[in-house]
Amino acid sequence: MVVIGAGFAGLFAARRLKRADVDVTVIDKTTHHLLQPLLYQVATGILSEGEIAPPTRDILHRQRNARVVLGEVTAIDLGKRTVTSRSPQRQLVTPWVMSFIGRRRAERTITLQQILARQSLQTADDAAGPGPDAAAAALAAGRRS
Repeated sequence: MVVIGAGFAGLFAARRLKRADVDVTVIDKTTHHLLQPLLYQVATGILSEGEIAPPTRDILHRQRNARVVLGEVTAIDLGKRTVTSRSPQRQLVTPWVMSFIGRRRAERTITLQQILARQSLQTADDAAGPGPDAAAAALAAGRRS
């Protein structure tokens, strides 16, 4: 059984097959499962990025019939019962394919990398103290009063 996608639906399907007499291969193009509803808690410093983006392998590590493959599916041939992925290039022969590729993220969705970059900038600003622009603004405000 090949499960394409390691989002909520793909992981749920793989975990439901824990006791089934079938080998499960989960293919995803990322190494982690991002819990997007908790991104705001990383931005506010309540949680660390590791707490909301656990590695997919860690989520399924106790499931003996499951393995996780990093890759992007490029072709599914139902006649030959194969799934082809790249990065790395491989072809899997499977009796069943379940696809849970989800939907595209909205353009306004903030990513984990953006949150971490903003935290780094904020930390750098705090360490540097008020910059020349802040001093110039304070001087200009003093002159106006």
